[in-house]
Amino acid sequence: MPAKSSTPVAPLVPIEFEFQAYDAMEFKAKHPLILFAFEEQPDTVIAARFHEIESMRLGTEQNREVADDMTQFFSLTRDGKDIPAILVYIGQKWRPEKRRKKLSSIDFYRVLGVQMCNAIKKLRDMGHTEATIVLPGRFHPRHLKKDPHGEQEEDIFVRTLVESMVTTNSPDANKASPRPTIAKICFTHFGDHQQTATHFFNRAIGAGLEIGNAVQEARELTKLPPDDKVPLLFAERLCRTNILLRSVSLPDWRTVKNHGYGSSVKAQLIYGVEGLRRAGFGLIAAVGQGSRDEPCFLKLHYRP
Repeated sequence: MPAKSSTPVAPLVPIEFEFQAYDAMEFKAKHPLILFAFEEQPDTVIAARFHEIESMRLGTEQNREVADDMTQFFSLTRDGKDIPAILVYIGQKWRPEKRRKKLSSIDFYRVLGVQMCNAIKKLRDMGHTEATIVLPGRFHPRHLKKDPHGEQEEDIFVRTLVESMVTTNSPDANKASPRPTIAKICFTHFGDHQQTATHFFNRAIGAGLEIGNAVQEARELTKLPPDDKVPLLFAERLCRTNILLRSVSLPDWRTVKNHGYGSSVKAQLIYGVEGLRRAGFGLIAAVGQGSRDEPCFLKLHYRP
């Protein structure tokens, strides 16, 4: 078995999440706000407090150019303070009134995720470490009451934002002047039901963190140098545990104990050229026999 490399996978950066009622939102200098605008759909709830948003939305649509980054940095004046803000423009129509019986398309959330990534990059480029996300007025209780899929839509919306934050918040490696990472995010919510809002956000954010962390971990694993990705070592990184071996010639699946995926996942492995060949994995065995490192086959079985 080859000696283990000391090259680590970059650690995931934790983000602290807070929740605040929209009407009680505080404005702090150097604490950016993130707001949203949607193609051909004004947000009357948000516009009542942030009149700048509607004029910016109309200006974007009138002078719209095809661009990967549809986020705008601007400054708000509130309570005598200059507040930095980013408008995230989504160039996709959100589910219109006549389609209320259906959820928004996957393309809508794809665009939302990409543009949220752009917003987080802007914050980091400018040296910010925290921000407040102002959710769209579509999630105001009076709108949710009329929408059978409103709460589910809000859940997916928040989850998508969190996924994007996590995957865009990795530390800068190999940079002389690394950017700061995002340390704290506050979500606004409508109404005064703090306990209900906290339960909702914890659920949606938890799902977003799981997916975002998994995507980020996969990205970091692909960046590892080849010497750190020999078959058994790579399997150990994936399982987050040492794998004990008895023989390289047995064709039996060997259970990997103490892996990092929880009780819903069963991890099993076949190791070695001879073992793989006898188990029927002739092609993997043929390719692997040309290496000094024995090949292996890792199987992860998820049971919901």
